[in-house]
Amino acid sequence: MNPVMTGAWDGSHLWLQWEGDGPAEVSISFGTRIRLFTAKRPWFHISIPEAGGKEITATVNEVAAVEARFLFSRCKFEWKAGSSPVSHSLTEAVTVAALVDGAVCAYKLLESISLAPECSCVTEMEAYQAAPWCQLDHPDHFTFALPDGGLVRNVEPSISDYELTGATSTRLSTINPGPFILLIPA
Repeated sequence: MNPVMTGAWDGSHLWLQWEGDGPAEVSISFGTRIRLFTAKRPWFHISIPEAGGKEITATVNEVAAVEARFLFSRCKFEWKAGSSPVSHSLTEAVTVAALVDGAVCAYKLLESISLAPECSCVTEMEAYQAAPWCQLDHPDHFTFALPDGGLVRNVEPSISDYELTGATSTRLSTINPGPFILLIPA
């Protein structure tokens, strides 16, 4: 099960995730309040601005969650050129974004790449923000269409998503997520 939680995110949400499938009973406590939920997926987030400044604890199926701090996830991505050549090299820090689990997820190149028509390469990329929605659970969780039939997609799950702090409680706080990214579907 290994539930982890963080309140260090956007200042009003608590994030929980755990290993396993199927529904889970989630309990969140802060101050004198206890809130109970049934989660359908192995992750859960809730807006609880009223918990600001309070110590928060949580359990998943009666297993206590441990606090985590999100890192800049890394993942291998395949870049495939479409029918036209890429007229210039894609330089380091080029960022692509896609909807993943209903939220915007963005990754940036760590090195320059160049692609001929119908050619592809695999390269490691890093999440643009240290946030829970940048975790990629399986291949093709993130897909981004390039012009002329090209595609960017993750080829494996992301790694280095978070580190455990060892604390058995957390507090809501705001982290600097970096520049805002707006994704407008075509």
